[in-house]
Amino acid sequence: MSESPDSQMRLAFDQLLPNQAFASLVRIGAAEITDCSVDRECVKGWAVARQQEYLAGRWCAREALKRARSVETASLLADSEGLPRWPEGMLGSI
Repeated sequence: MSESPDSQMRLAFDQLLPNQAFASLVRIGAAEITDCSVDRECVKGWAVARQQEYLAGRWCAREALKRARSVETASLLADSEGLPRWPEGMLGSI
């Protein structure tokens, strides 16, 4: 049985990134995306497609942080420009 495209993508990320880098991926609108109330509040009034993109990106960032730190990160807050505020000692991109 062959691997799914998502499994292949995860494997490629794991092989390409050094041990200090962590990535996560999810399909936009996927059932496993769980909203954080802070994230949901940020996207009020946005177009549905943009809300889904934002929530998927934030979900992926939290998942990658969990892998990196082995801790639950409930929210990835935004700065005054809407950019994510990464925890001390962490750098990231969504």
